[in-house]
Amino acid sequence: MAITRPLTLEAMAGKLNDRSVSGLQFIFVPGSASTSFYMMLFVRRLKKAIKTLISKDTILDIPIDGIFKMAGESNIKTFVQIGSNDGKKNDPLHPYIRKNGWKGILVEPDLANFKKLVNNYSQAGGLIFENLGIGPVRGEMLFYRLANITELDPGWFDQVGSFDRETFIKNINYGQDLEKRMIAEPLPVITFEDLLQKNNFRKVDLLHTDTEGFDYKILRSINFAEHDIRIVLFEGEWMTQYELRELIQYLRKYNYSIFRCGVDYAGVKV
Repeated sequence: MAITRPLTLEAMAGKLNDRSVSGLQFIFVPGSASTSFYMMLFVRRLKKAIKTLISKDTILDIPIDGIFKMAGESNIKTFVQIGSNDGKKNDPLHPYIRKNGWKGILVEPDLANFKKLVNNYSQAGGLIFENLGIGPVRGEMLFYRLANITELDPGWFDQVGSFDRETFIKNINYGQDLEKRMIAEPLPVITFEDLLQKNNFRKVDLLHTDTEGFDYKILRSINFAEHDIRIVLFEGEWMTQYELRELIQYLRKYNYSIFRCGVDYAGVKV
């Protein structure tokens, strides 16, 4: 299955040229008896052209607010976020959690980030915080991160921690001699199902993963047939092409439409 380049709505409109709706060049005359008929015909042909354009392998690029509107923002009441960091940095959910009072579980394995996360949401209610990892199986895994991060360090230093060593190494290659500051510590890991059962969390409307190269393993371990999750938002940047293609195919199997959302991807049930 090939994945085409992301197609913006503007680009889509540009592709709907005269050939896409050929035979429909006419003038609408107010009050004309034929206007309604031609309008109906035009809309029918236009829908057909759009359907052809947006094939199953086409991925539109839609901003996060458009994703939420498409799924029905008012229908989103609960969420699970895996890889919450401090709850603010590059976090697409933060303003919506604040604005809409969503109830949910926020998971962050890095203890320093976890403490900031809890503090940043100290005034919000209905939130559960978990300082552990999520993976395909429960147990213990090595978590890779940079040691001795201070306020003088670049802001991204505390955003690259990962259970995926290869991705972590790629991330820290942007800095000089950062491998000397790399540490690997064993942390507890539970499954997505364990997380929900532990917190008696029965309904998830939105799932967001941002785990620096570990998203594929987490999402692929979830049986979406058992969960009616409206939106699955995930980071595809560190996936291999095979992993990304396979995950998209897996989500489509459960009737998700796939979109690009900035640097992330979104599976949406509409």
